[in-house]
Amino acid sequence: MKTVQCYLLIILTIMLSFMNACTGIAKRQSIPTTFYRDHIFNGEYEKIWSATEKALSNYPIEQSNMDSGVIVTEWVKGDNVWMSPHLNKKPSSGMREKISVFLTKGKVQSSGGAVKVQVKKDLEVHKDFLLEPEKLPSDGLEETMILYRIERELEIERDLTSYNNQKVESIQKEKRKKNQIKNSKNKKFRKTKN
Repeated sequence: MKTVQCYLLIILTIMLSFMNACTGIAKRQSIPTTFYRDHIFNGEYEKIWSATEKALSNYPIEQSNMDSGVIVTEWVKGDNVWMSPHLNKKPSSGMREKISVFLTKGKVQSSGGAVKVQVKKDLEVHKDFLLEPEKLPSDGLEETMILYRIERELEIERDLTSYNNQKVESIQKEKRKKNQIKNSKNKKFRKTKN
């Protein structure tokens, strides 16, 4: 009778430990990991879209749809995962990330157009091929860096446009001066001829 009770106690203990392990996995997967960084840029939607594509040029793009305002990268795995500069470690081989960027058109009364850009980073690690990947929270640095790159691309575009406009104006000024000089010479020549 005592041996039967011992066996039942052992079986009950094993069953409880399995049930506890399953609930631990469920709790781990329910950690909220969605993290958005966003910024509102003033300007034309097409220019901000172009700057966003340039800012993401180092990432393999899975989806890019200007009409819906969505850019999604492919999963970046292993050593190619972006790590914060202050961390002195390599990412684990099972780590992977995906960046999603959402652009939403809006209007600002004073300047015309505005675009809200949201950047989301999904970060996962595969610890074991038998288990589902574990979702990790983002520190927000890569998302902030992407928004900074978009802002820099827009500034570069504005500066180039301004420089080109100044260059065109100076060329047109020179042409007008040359034409004025040429016209004044032609008038003098006509007067001397008559």
